[in-house]
Order: sequence, then structure tokens, then C-alpha cells
Amino acid sequence: HLSIRRQRQMCIRDRYPTDEKPNWGVFVREHAIALQTAGAEVEVWALCLVKTKDFWKTNLRTITSNGITEKQVIVSTRFQQFVYNSPAWQRVLLENYFKISKADKPDLIIGNVGYPAGMWAQELSIRWGVPYLVIEHWSGVQRFMTRSIWGAKLHKAYKGAKAVLPVSESVSYTHLTLPTNREV
Repeated sequence: HLSIRRQRQMCIRDRYPTDEKPNWGVFVREHAIALQTAGAEVEVWALCLVKTKDFWKTNLRTITSNGITEKQVIVSTRFQQFVYNSPAWQRVLLENYFKISKADKPDLIIGNVGYPAGMWAQELSIRWGVPYLVIEHWSGVQRFMTRSIWGAKLHKAYKGAKAVLPVSESVSYTHLTLPTNREV
């Protein structure tokens, strides 16, 4: 059983509010604020892919606000869709830009949306030996899992999570076959 109090929680997401896109994934920021208000130490990792005419431009930002540390890697590229559809490229970006020592590892990892953040959460969970949750916002995930080459990897991420938590009743109907009722 995991308690929020005095826990280091890491939230990860592929879309997160930036100066360029202030409404992107704003629900993840609100979730991080709620966790921090409940007493958790929160760090957010966001890999934001922005479609532009640039070949490849990377901007790193670390922002600490309201007791929450936000680490953003903003990649502006004409290849945004390619990178978004390639967890292998995303992994390379994560490993090159987000560094954390075993001493600083979180007590819990939260992947907001199964693809790709839930898959990242699983990889980090295996590396650090800490549990993870997937908070699912995407109602089209079942179709993705049957039609995408990454569907099997996402299903493994769901199965390895302490819980898969749908954010609404309509999303929960798409998760009837997924592990949503484990004790957390």
C-alpha cells in the first residue's frame, strides 16, 4: 500500500504546458499540484515534441514553482510525427536529457497516458526498482493496442503497473480487460 505523504513522485508525459503551448497537457500540471498539495515531493518530466519547419532544435528547461520541479525537453522539428511514433527515438531523448541518480530515484512513477508515458514509466520502473501507475486519458487506446506495432509493448506496460487508472467513465469502458483494480 502506497501513501502519498512524504513520497517522491515523478509524473511523466509527452505533452505538458510550455511557453509556446500553454494549454498542452494542463491536466498533468493540475495533477502534479494536487499531489504536492497532498504532501508529495513532485518532479515532472516532459518530453514535448513540437512540429515546426526547423530540422531539429532542442530547448531544455527546468522550472521550480509551487514546490514542483518541472524538467522539460522541448524538441522543435519537422520530424515531430516520426519521433512521436517511435518509442526508440523517445527513449534516446529521455536517456540523453533526463539524468537521475539511484539516490534521487522516486518512490512512485506516474505515467500520464499509456502511450508513450506509460511505456516510459515501465522502463524507469524496471531500471530503478520502484512501482508505477498509468493514468489513462485516451479513449482510443484499445484500438491503438490492436492496430499499432507498439500495442504489445503498451499492453505489457499496463500489465506491469500497480494500477491503470482511467480518468473518466467513458475511458474506463475501454479498459475492461486491463488491470485497473490492483491495490495501490
